[in-house]
Amino acid sequence: MAAETKIRRLKEVKVKLDGREYTIPPFFREKKDSKGDDRTLLNDTFIEFYMCNYMYKHIFPQDLRAKCQVFGSFFYTSLQMRIRTKIKEPLKRSELLEAYDKIFRKRDTSVLDKELLIIPVHIETPKHWFLVLIHNPAGAIRHFFEVRPGVHDVDFDENQMDCRIIIMDSLFGWPKYRAPLTVHHNQVSENLRLWLQMTAAVAQKELMAARVRKVVCEKLPRQQNSYDCGIFMIVCAEYFTVYNSQWMAYDTETLKYLRMDASNEQSLATEEPRLRLERLLEALKVESH
Repeated sequence: MAAETKIRRLKEVKVKLDGREYTIPPFFREKKDSKGDDRTLLNDTFIEFYMCNYMYKHIFPQDLRAKCQVFGSFFYTSLQMRIRTKIKEPLKRSELLEAYDKIFRKRDTSVLDKELLIIPVHIETPKHWFLVLIHNPAGAIRHFFEVRPGVHDVDFDENQMDCRIIIMDSLFGWPKYRAPLTVHHNQVSENLRLWLQMTAAVAQKELMAARVRKVVCEKLPRQQNSYDCGIFMIVCAEYFTVYNSQWMAYDTETLKYLRMDASNEQSLATEEPRLRLERLLEALKVESH
């Protein structure tokens, strides 16, 4: 019983990973809610610690790290704010490069060389985390090349796979949340598509908006409370990269039907994923002196 009490941590803890310390809030609280639940929401510090550092560096094999990029917990929030404040009108293709320079301090096109971009997204209403996977970001790129001085042609493979913006949201299956979340999903998809278009312009390429496809997965497990969205997001990020990457070869139309295996679905209906993370923190805890 004492061991169980120790796992259900009610205070913040300091952990150390790869020479860096993190202060992680408790995953449980003393007072239960009206439904008898004592769990807490995962905050941005833990999402950053786990997805960008532990998962990427210590769970992903080297070949997976080489072909994907995991973004920080504030990446999308910051991108959305900058687009909202610095871009007032729909952009013409000739304005994409200038817009990129307004939003970002330095130019970086490396995301176009990755096969998979992994982006945690946080929204305020409802207060919620969900996952975005951008598969094949360069799939919608048209390459321009000079045939002779002053004359350019376009190289585009019509048979190449789309760029797919895949949304994995553990609240989407609940009817009361579907309408407001659809608004968020559409906005997130549009902002990420614009980001990719601006990035392509920096690389002196064109990203065709029509080849950027949004997919919302409809068959993934649904959270049964108000607190487990971050847990579901982390489990999806691991499962659909380390344990199941076959989906990357699927047609875009079939991605909405992606499922987890039965054991992972059953686990998400319990506290075990949260307790597993608690055991990790216990192992990395900085002892106080």
